Amino acid sequence: MPQIISHLLIVIQYQAEVIKALCALLFGKNFKPKPDKMTDKKYLKLSVDPLPIFEKPKPTKIYDCNELIAQNNIKPVKSRGGNVVPSDTICPYCGATHEYIYDNNGGHGQFLCKVCKSTFFPFKPTKDDEPYCPFCGNKLVRIKERKDFDIYRCNNRDCSFRKKKLSAMDSSQKALYRQSPHLFKLRYIYRKFNFNFTPLSKENDNLPLVDLPNIKASPHVLGLILTYRINYGW
Repeated sequence: MPQIISHLLIVIQYQAEVIKALCALLFGKNFKPKPDKMTDKKYLKLSVDPLPIFEKPKPTKIYDCNELIAQNNIKPVKSRGGNVVPSDTICPYCGATHEYIYDNNGGHGQFLCKVCKSTFFPFKPTKDDEPYCPFCGNKLVRIKERKDFDIYRCNNRDCSFRKKKLSAMDSSQKALYRQSPHLFKLRYIYRKFNFNFTPLSKENDNLPLVDLPNIKASPHVLGLILTYRINYGW
């Protein structure tokens, strides 16, 4: 095999010299072939983003109730015989217990935290199986539909994923982004594959040559590999 490759390289070099000679005959002595220049394009490194959240995420705790209570000398709520706040109610934004929470809309489910001034409804898991952004919690928007997969994107301009990407760009990259924004990935994107995995199960008589259960990668990474294989024809 190495001898065959060496022979082919010699043939290619000979053909290149023949082509140069023919071009000189056709275009005259002034013909000068352009030297091959290597183009150094700064391609982005392949990185695998975390999977989205497939249910409405819980509110994120952003305050410390003990610290706010101590700083502002906040006293517990004095009940006046109205709608009683359930004893298991906890503010999702600061962690304050029901003693510091008001019934904010006459028993219709909304509460007001006296400590951090946040309003909220008790969190209830939903049957929503649509993807949510793992960085900001916003619901992803389906932007494209393909035969075997759908493409979702986070459109939140304040998403931490987008802010981190923007802050990592230098001045030249920002200038290029203003001219050609399609060259950069600044928003979280997720591909939801719609493959039928039944033919790949062990119960199927016509098993593929590749044993997928033994692949040391997640199904998400496998889906990305298949996507590149289809798109670029590797």
